[in-house]
Amino acid sequence: MTFWNTQHLVLFNLAMLPVDVGFIWAIRRWPSLKGWLFSGFVALIVSALVVAHFSRQPGNITLTGSFFLFGHLTSWFLVSAFVLRRTDRILALGSSVIALFLVLVGIDAFVIEPAALEVKHYRIADPRITRPIRLIVLADLQTDQIGPYERRVFERIEAEKPDLLLLAGDYFQCRARDWKGLRDQFADWLQEMVPKVPEGIYAVKGNLEVYYPWKPLFKDLPIEASNFTNTFQTAGIDLTCLSMRDSFRLNTVVKRPDPDRFHVVLGHSPTYVRGGIDADLMLAGHTHGGQIRVPWFRTPWLVPIITNSHVPREWAAGMTELLDGGRLVVSRGVGMERGNHARVRFLCRPELTVIDLIPAGEKLPETENRDKSHD
Repeated sequence: MTFWNTQHLVLFNLAMLPVDVGFIWAIRRWPSLKGWLFSGFVALIVSALVVAHFSRQPGNITLTGSFFLFGHLTSWFLVSAFVLRRTDRILALGSSVIALFLVLVGIDAFVIEPAALEVKHYRIADPRITRPIRLIVLADLQTDQIGPYERRVFERIEAEKPDLLLLAGDYFQCRARDWKGLRDQFADWLQEMVPKVPEGIYAVKGNLEVYYPWKPLFKDLPIEASNFTNTFQTAGIDLTCLSMRDSFRLNTVVKRPDPDRFHVVLGHSPTYVRGGIDADLMLAGHTHGGQIRVPWFRTPWLVPIITNSHVPREWAAGMTELLDGGRLVVSRGVGMERGNHARVRFLCRPELTVIDLIPAGEKLPETENRDKSHD
């Protein structure tokens, strides 16, 4: 956490202190259901104003909102359970249950899920694929340090033995003074991976790469990384790598280079699929799957609250069969928002995406055709 974040949260918590004290005083003064409802309603209204004030800059809403939800609100329920234990046991018990639920959700969202990597496998069969190809999409590493979790991600990529490694952007989200060290560590791993990926490594630019020169990440390495949209022939398929701008455009047009070859398009944001894209498989990251998903009555039953893209929420993670016959696969990414954002994932584990492209009619061994997870 940066100094600015620490200062921001100190001021936010100081501003919330009178609200906490007022709520505690009120329920002690009126220890009943009516008193609890009234004091809680007033405290929520004032808290909403405080949270809104401290969430004026982008990203701060998740930071201040998380501290309010898992800090202040949880403490209100705990205090309510203690104060009302004699005057209203049912309300006290309900407050205890809600407080426990919030604590468990907080532990999952901040401690467990951010490091609970899932390896998601897909299989696509097509007559234009001449031989089996395993490609891995590494999206949104978005880290401020190469620590044990990031090393486990790298080890898992190696263990999956990709023929083709696709890097979908947003590599770091760090302070300027830390960038060079991260770049060197990432480059060391890529150098080790180059001879292990027979069909090559291809990279596109993410929106976070506008804050520093991203091409030096791949300096002196045989990795295809371009600021412009380019098409390559590799592994018997055509691969189009989009520029960062083209991946965010609603009117991006990509033509099929060869009607007899399987065509894959890689972009950072999935927004580009709303344009004129003639491809069999479209790949993207950027959305993080929303990072926070909630139950929904439609299929799929979990949908993200925010996707930061111009695609339907149901498209923001996983595979979607499009009306034109193509497929869109959006990776939830292996990292998460940092900087001024809360480092949180809920019902949305980080994901490494593995896709097996096989000729029509050919089957993979059963052990390679199942979704796997790595915690």
